[in-house]
Amino acid sequence: KEILRMISGHYKTGEKLPEDLLEKMLAAKDFNEGYAYMRQLHFALFDMKIHSSPGPHDVTRVYNDMHRELFGYDVLKDTHFPAGFGHLMGGYDAGYYGYLWSEVYCEDLFSRFKAEGLLNEKTGADYRKSILEPGNMRDAIDLIREFLGREPNADAFSKKLGI
Repeated sequence: KEILRMISGHYKTGEKLPEDLLEKMLAAKDFNEGYAYMRQLHFALFDMKIHSSPGPHDVTRVYNDMHRELFGYDVLKDTHFPAGFGHLMGGYDAGYYGYLWSEVYCEDLFSRFKAEGLLNEKTGADYRKSILEPGNMRDAIDLIREFLGREPNADAFSKKLGI
């Protein structure tokens, strides 16, 4: 709420968001996340299956079968999702799971901000010093460890998912 109040306002008057609208926005922020994460998981599993199983594949059949198994219903008739899934080739090669895995680190990093305050200047400065300034000059996992002061884990991501 605090951040939304700071950055929001009517484009002409500058009037802040009404409290009831702010509450509704916050209540809806996780809407459809279960589906969204299942979709990402489906893409990652499909990518992994295509790149780790021997032989030629009927990619449409593999995708459709996996969709039915994960979601419990069929894809739209006469569609060919794999034809437009650019992440299958071009260097990703069974690496699509990285999108979900990056969220594990994201939530873990953000957990420090939640604990110390979203506007805590020291936390922000530590993030800049530990993560942003070194950039890719050191391994990312070492930067994360330095900022967190511990080994990263999936606890914050699991909590976000309600697990």
